[in-house]
Amino acid sequence: MGERLSGVLGCFLLCLFAACVDGEFSWRIWEFGVAIVCLVVPVLAMLHSATLRDRMFRGLRRIKILEQHMEKCRSFYNSTVELMGFRPLLAAVLISVGYWFLECMIFYSLLCGFGISMEMFHAILLLTAISIGGGLTMLPGSIGALEGGMIGVLMYYGADVAIAGGLTLLHRFFAMWSVVLIGWCVLIYNRKNFGLVSGNPGNRGAE
Repeated sequence: MGERLSGVLGCFLLCLFAACVDGEFSWRIWEFGVAIVCLVVPVLAMLHSATLRDRMFRGLRRIKILEQHMEKCRSFYNSTVELMGFRPLLAAVLISVGYWFLECMIFYSLLCGFGISMEMFHAILLLTAISIGGGLTMLPGSIGALEGGMIGVLMYYGADVAIAGGLTLLHRFFAMWSVVLIGWCVLIYNRKNFGLVSGNPGNRGAE
């Protein structure tokens, strides 16, 4: 949840900046920004409120199916609150802004390569808006939601379905699947550190 929140917030800040520069959809983005702030600020306030926390856990104990999982629920809550503190959340959001800018540059480069005429900040605005929608679905990597949104937007701007599909697949490969492949290689190379070797079940990973 911490990763998804920081990712959505970073993407939204970049989207807002692009909207201010591009100007075409700025009023819609500002309204969306107010909605995001009204949603995020109360959630963060509730997470850091001891009174609300105690009331929440008292209510959860009354649910029989959750009663035996209270320790896991409390651990999940505490780790979420720790990750959503001001400093770690700010650092994560700044990193997210940089990541999303690079992903938008991949998208803009592919648009130029496929001969689709679009301003850079307009491309940033479109990709970040699509990514925010995909991120809110809570799907892993926004698989399905982002692809469908990107193909639909490209076709709306006059791209053929084959071009829209090809551009989307290339973008997802460079922006996500290449990173996943690198991550798998790192994970396999350092499998001992993650406790993935038989005879060493997570000891070093726990450390």
